Amino acid sequence: MKIKKKLIEILWSVLGGLIFSMLPYLFNSGQPGYSPFNLERWYRGLGAFSGSRGVLDEFIFGFFFTLILIWSIKKYKQLSEESNHD
Repeated sequence: MKIKKKLIEILWSVLGGLIFSMLPYLFNSGQPGYSPFNLERWYRGLGAFSGSRGVLDEFIFGFFFTLILIWSIKKYKQLSEESNHD
């Protein structure tokens, strides 16, 4: 059961990383002078850091941000439950 929880946490973190890496393209696609969001172009950028096409750095940031957020929520709930039992 504990392994399933860890895998779910990792899955949510990957999804968070994917969303974070898409956000710059999505925000810029609505501005004049930028091309519309293209899933294929975004996918090609997953393998590179920074630059005009690189989104790997945003993915890594989003992954760890989401993972830390999940761990913080779990810790808060654990501490909250312990204080309720006292």
